[in-house]
Amino acid sequence: RRVHGAFRVYKDLLFVASVRTVTVVDTRSSDFSPFFRIDVECDNPLEDLYVTDLAFTGDYLLLSRSDGFLGIYRLNPDFPGCVPLVAKPRVHDSWVSRVLVSAADSIFTCSRDGSVKVWRLHNDIAGEVKLSRRGMYTFPAPLTTMQLVGMETCNCELLIGDSLGNIQHIIWMGDN
Repeated sequence: RRVHGAFRVYKDLLFVASVRTVTVVDTRSSDFSPFFRIDVECDNPLEDLYVTDLAFTGDYLLLSRSDGFLGIYRLNPDFPGCVPLVAKPRVHDSWVSRVLVSAADSIFTCSRDGSVKVWRLHNDIAGEVKLSRRGMYTFPAPLTTMQLVGMETCNCELLIGDSLGNIQHIIWMGDN
């Protein structure tokens, strides 16, 4: 399988995304052999599904996907190889290019559909994991990348790049 390019380190574990798979490597091992793998389910078995980015918030792993969904997986420090999918909401109409988490746990996604969305992860009254949209920005071109550049407690500055080479700057003021 080919590696798509997204990777992140979380508590001595390296998470590497590829087509329909995230391979997890224990960085403390001498040979960097895979520790475990997360297989990402796709609704259409004939379609290539890319994990486009990874982020962590609390005890959750967030996987942005090429089909417009965000996979939310529960991390369990007592059983690191057990990473169940707890929610898979559709967050965009097309390829989700990036997922980022601020210091205040705001979740930002950007997409080829030309939008940046801001989310909050929470548990509903029944204890199920839910994602609630808190904000949205739209741009005329497909968005390809995004980076947090300033993170205060509630406010976040983002730089967003589009397919035409433009860079947009937005400031999320949080829930103030």
